[in-house]
Amino acid sequence: MRSPALALLCLGAAAAAPAAHAQAPHAVFRVTLAADTALTHGAPVSGRLIVFMTAQRPPGADARLAPGLDPEEVWIAAREVAGLRPGASVEIDADSLVFPRPFSSAGGGRRWVMALLDVDHNANWRTFSAGDLVSAVDSVDAVGTRAAPTPLRLGARIPEPRVPVVPGIEVVEFTSPLLSAFWKRPVVLRAAVLTAPDSEAIPTRAGPAFRAVYHVPGWGAGYRQGLTRGRDELRMARSAGEHGAVHVWLDPEFPTGHPAFTNSANNGPWDDALVRELIPYLERRFHLLPEARGRFLTGHSSGGWATLWLQVRHPDFFGGTWSTSPDPVDFGDFVGVDLRPGSRDNLYHAADGSPRPFVRAEGREVGSLEAFTRIEMVLGPGGQMQSFEAVFGPRGADGAPARAFDRETGALDPEVLRAWAAYDIRALLERRWAELGPQLHGKLHVMVGGADTFHLEGPTQRLCAFLRRAGSDATCEVVPGRGHFDLFGPYETYPDGLVQRFAREMQRTFDASR
Repeated sequence: MRSPALALLCLGAAAAAPAAHAQAPHAVFRVTLAADTALTHGAPVSGRLIVFMTAQRPPGADARLAPGLDPEEVWIAAREVAGLRPGASVEIDADSLVFPRPFSSAGGGRRWVMALLDVDHNANWRTFSAGDLVSAVDSVDAVGTRAAPTPLRLGARIPEPRVPVVPGIEVVEFTSPLLSAFWKRPVVLRAAVLTAPDSEAIPTRAGPAFRAVYHVPGWGAGYRQGLTRGRDELRMARSAGEHGAVHVWLDPEFPTGHPAFTNSANNGPWDDALVRELIPYLERRFHLLPEARGRFLTGHSSGGWATLWLQVRHPDFFGGTWSTSPDPVDFGDFVGVDLRPGSRDNLYHAADGSPRPFVRAEGREVGSLEAFTRIEMVLGPGGQMQSFEAVFGPRGADGAPARAFDRETGALDPEVLRAWAAYDIRALLERRWAELGPQLHGKLHVMVGGADTFHLEGPTQRLCAFLRRAGSDATCEVVPGRGHFDLFGPYETYPDGLVQRFAREMQRTFDASR
């Protein structure tokens, strides 16, 4: 699921905001691409032009506007732009493709606005990425009553992120034959491989093989997470008594969203590419133990779902998963919606017509499933719901992932849901428990906050209930009061932190296997 900046639970084609007739004149912005050809080397640029607006003054001189957990806080307008040349301008009607309402309905008062040209169409995954063009944040009065368009200037290009050289960490790039064959172009899998915090050497074939802990980041994150916070987590793990382990941060970043390391009709064989190609390559290169007892998994949010799926799919390949706040693991409660075949639910509204809640903060509901879906529709391709459709569903007649629901009404598509059923982890476990139960002995560890920001405690509780009924020894814990982003802080069952608890459990599991 999503991150707080929607960069996350952890949610199309273009769609307008909920029906409302804008009052004339419309709110129009004239966006000019800076004439400085160094920005674009003189070449025209194309992409999705997005204008953000908020009533709250952004902190700091270099602050940028971006959607957050409260869908009403930042208003969004968008349109596609092709062949915009340096010095040229284009107008965007901020009463057309918008959320939450036409900009002209904002009323009087000062607003802060900013333009973004999303050149790679991935604003749903990461609002700002390399190559995108942005304007400064400007203040403007009376947006909906201005006689002339509001000017904005695209004057800065987001630079390529610097990949730091960190002692004890090696960045690996591996071209997957399986995924490259599926996409008919080279597909590169990346990983950050970490050893001891103070070591400058990556393991070699001298000495015993190392066990590996594979981390799968959540929505909006990638292998660079290992470079930015991996050393700190490794120190915490070592302080808890871990030894003889190499940590590997995998990279789930892809144009369709989070591929969840599953084989899918739309994304291709990500599962096979990991298990049959990347992991064997890493084991050869870094002298890792090529046995199940030497392969552990952990991940949060979308990464939590992916690691649980991988363990269930390959019970004899991996030695255990420690999955936190996973995306819905029981499709009978997909953020409160029944998405199993035959369901008569509506994604947007409950049976009494009330909106389906999606995001909550500090004990109150702040955004609905419909609201965040409509935000995605304005931002463009690759949003959370589109990502689920790419992973779980069939390919549509147009070659894109088939839609599981009508974007305007929220009505579910029963044919698509039949395909989704194959990825329902709880249903898969129940259907094959006689076979999988013994193979998963001691290998399932799932945790979620009881007040998860994206309501993910519901499906996890359903999974926990099944595992208890089945007599599983799985650890399946719901932590009271914790949300999606504060789960790892000290709690009574892990007083020094969840990273340390997992490190101890992994070490005990490995020691017991020898």
